[in-house]
Amino acid sequence: QTSCRAQTPRHCEAAASSDEQQAGTEAQLEKLIENPRIVPVGGDEAAEGLKIGVELIQAYRDMPGVSGVHVMSPAQGASRTAEVIDASGVLKQRISAA
Repeated sequence: QTSCRAQTPRHCEAAASSDEQQAGTEAQLEKLIENPRIVPVGGDEAAEGLKIGVELIQAYRDMPGVSGVHVMSPAQGASRTAEVIDASGVLKQRISAA
């Protein structure tokens, strides 16, 4: 256990909680990156790409200190990028939080 230099025990608890959440999110991202999915020939590459994009956006959304992501889809264009963002649900969360 590391010593906490925060002003109060409550600040130390919040910092520890944030560290645990970040470690969990980083592990989720590492799993996505280290275990690439293989789509069989004739499989639905576009659907799998959508799933991967959604999972990455959701993982970054939960990471402390991250306030956004940059999404690009050069092969399919802006409509595919919008589909990934919509499917991730991040915009719905921002609207309901406002």
